[in-house]
Amino acid sequence: MIFEGILPFVSHFLNNLMMQERKINGHAPDNVKTDDLYAKIAERIQDVLRESNPDPNPENATILTFRGETFGEDGVQILANYKLPKLDVLDLADMQIGSKGAEYLSQNSTWVNLRELFLKGNQLKDEGVASLAQNKSWSNLEIFGLMENECGCDGIIAIATNTIWKNLLQLHLTSNHIGEEGAAKLAENNTWKNLEMLFLMNNKIGPVGAQKLSTNTSWVNLRMLTLSFNNLQDEGAAALATNESWINLQSLELMGNDIGAEGAAKLALNTSWVNLKELNLVQNDIGAGARGLAANTSWRNLEMLNLATTNLGEEGAVGLASNTSWVNLRLLNLQQNAIGDQGLAAIASNRAWGDLRHLYLSKNNIKDIGAEMLGSNSHWTKLEELDLSENQIEDKGIEKLGLNTSWGNLEVLMLTGNPFGDDGIAGLSKNRSWAKLGILEFSDVIIGGKVFLELALNPFWPNLHSIEAPEDDLGPAAMKALEVIRTRNLNMFGYSDDDYDDDGEGCEELGEDDEDDDEA
Repeated sequence: MIFEGILPFVSHFLNNLMMQERKINGHAPDNVKTDDLYAKIAERIQDVLRESNPDPNPENATILTFRGETFGEDGVQILANYKLPKLDVLDLADMQIGSKGAEYLSQNSTWVNLRELFLKGNQLKDEGVASLAQNKSWSNLEIFGLMENECGCDGIIAIATNTIWKNLLQLHLTSNHIGEEGAAKLAENNTWKNLEMLFLMNNKIGPVGAQKLSTNTSWVNLRMLTLSFNNLQDEGAAALATNESWINLQSLELMGNDIGAEGAAKLALNTSWVNLKELNLVQNDIGAGARGLAANTSWRNLEMLNLATTNLGEEGAVGLASNTSWVNLRLLNLQQNAIGDQGLAAIASNRAWGDLRHLYLSKNNIKDIGAEMLGSNSHWTKLEELDLSENQIEDKGIEKLGLNTSWGNLEVLMLTGNPFGDDGIAGLSKNRSWAKLGILEFSDVIIGGKVFLELALNPFWPNLHSIEAPEDDLGPAAMKALEVIRTRNLNMFGYSDDDYDDDGEGCEELGEDDEDDDEA
């Protein structure tokens, strides 16, 4: 192997490196205990070079990934001295390099083509991050990952004042200790004009920090901003909405920020984010403020709205349903909001969301009336996924849901956690319009074998390939049908459309096994 021939070169390099250190310090540095340690780390670096790159010449290496390693600062000291002029991606996540390791890394001057650097979970702290910010060679850096590094304001101030990284596209700062002062410095940055993604989730930015961030005028290409779990409150949400520079913003995540009705309404007053496609407000307290949110008329390109666990209630759902401008909405998540039957009826009556594909309604206290109203919906013709899990829908409601004739593109239906039984499933299995249905879930509802068989062999659901339901006591015929479903081939056991009557209500030749199933 050509790589094996490189080891003498590595040994020579290490000897020179140690001699230089001893000349400078008079002895080996404290962080390098023995020559054997050097050799062991260097050998592992060579292994990674060999595993990650097809070219045997280490100077042609483009990718180095050390995930799962714990070289610490010793390893980084060696690595930083490697001349890798073509290095494109370096991943040192969770290597415990510490602030001293970051200092060694920052002294590298040969990785001039480095574009992606990942340093997640390395306890860099302010000192280490500040050292990295002083590097003058990585002018082509595009993606910088600093998640989970206990970095506070001082480190961020150093990063924000760096003028070399003019090509930076993504900056990952999730789960650090960035406060309002750090946010203010970030906002003042005018070097990262190409910045597209900024991740600030789980910091300490607060409403004042959000106000500072909103004053930024240089990130005109920003597409994604994550500020979840930063205690922004209503004032922070209102401040963000005043920004007029992020005209290309497509995704905004504000989960768990104690944003209430007022904050939601103020956020909706924004008129500059005309390209916004995804808005995530999970775990806030929006409630009736959903009406103010729905009043927005600028986000006409909105495709995903996540309002799970936002305390909407019936009033909030009715208010949200009043929206008329989100004509491109494809995904709506309203899980765990206690919207009830009337709230669902309002949502189902909305006619602006004709492009809706995914609707999540679990844990909403929905009963038979709500299911019936939902089933009568005739304008969500593109609906692909419907989650009604953990509600209070009984047999009548499930049967009424099955009467729907408009959801010809429905592929997934989730009904687990509802108190229905044989009659509900029997009614549902009469549906003729869900030709693309592939997955049906009711994993905690025990039904009889014959009913299960009729459901599984509905000829109008030719694409059904997964039924998540209890298999106890189904009987041999129903189990056989289940296996057929799993192989996506109803004909392999002799079943065909000819086995059904005109109403598609059952198999004409069930046989004794099927009768036994019914008794079960």
